Amino acid sequence: MAEGPNAALKAEAALKAKGASTGDGLFQRDHPATGVNRIVDAEAGLVDLLMPDGVTPRKKIALVGFASSTKDVAPFADPEWVVVGMNQLSRHIPRADAWFEIHKEWNTAVVPGTDHAGWLRDCGIPILMTDRVAGIETSVRYPIERLIRKFDADYFTSTVAYMLAFAIDHIDRAVEARLREAPPNGMATAWDVLQLASSVYAEYAIGVFGIDLIVGEEYTDQRPCAEYYLGQIMARNVTLMIPQHSALLKQRYRYGYQMAPSDLVNSADFAKRITYLTGEHQKHSEAVVQLVGALHETEYWAEMYRLRERGGTIP
Repeated sequence: MAEGPNAALKAEAALKAKGASTGDGLFQRDHPATGVNRIVDAEAGLVDLLMPDGVTPRKKIALVGFASSTKDVAPFADPEWVVVGMNQLSRHIPRADAWFEIHKEWNTAVVPGTDHAGWLRDCGIPILMTDRVAGIETSVRYPIERLIRKFDADYFTSTVAYMLAFAIDHIDRAVEARLREAPPNGMATAWDVLQLASSVYAEYAIGVFGIDLIVGEEYTDQRPCAEYYLGQIMARNVTLMIPQHSALLKQRYRYGYQMAPSDLVNSADFAKRITYLTGEHQKHSEAVVQLVGALHETEYWAEMYRLRERGGTIP
């Protein structure tokens, strides 16, 4: 996965650097807005995400990440929203209805002093993983093969991409079930059927909170993939909620209509910088080799003179 083995540690370090609390105790298993979340088929990756009444399907899904810019504006107190978290985010949000831990090394790169395995075991909500894990009763196998076929693309560069694809599929199945129950009989044209489906999709929403993808590999690898799935959401007429301060679906300027800002770095600037740094690296690497050789020679002769001082003979 694109996050790498230290994703949880990097996220924790970023929060600490910004002065955010990293203590335990925020998460509430009995939060009043937590819904009734049932595993329908753990091998097929199917779950029911219901209102707290245990009957009414919820139509709004909030996907939450670590970014402090928008994490805390997620609708935690609103029972109409399913809240979906990731990795060790449980240390920073008050509730969740489903979880993602899409790392084969899920229990090796954890925040020091925390019991991630214990939390996953005891949280009581569906946990999407690369495979089911013995001892974690609510682990659910992520339906990777089915979603690759569904989107006709093996394009998953981050946990965020897995979350978005899963949320889209969850809503697709809900809409399909509703249309089967009330088929569009008597519709004059295919356009009429599409309009009906679009109107049903409009009742659903996906919100993205605490997810910016603006640094390093997050920007180069993960963000394009996440925005591909955001496009899938918009194409279905599902309401897409992205907080104003999020960096997703943002541009610095409109190409062709506006001039590039003077402070905007372009590819040519990067190419020049890479050429310069490559040259500097080569030059200093050669100097390091020379210095190491001189150091070894000096150490040799120093040892020889110490030998002579002890009465020995320099060879």
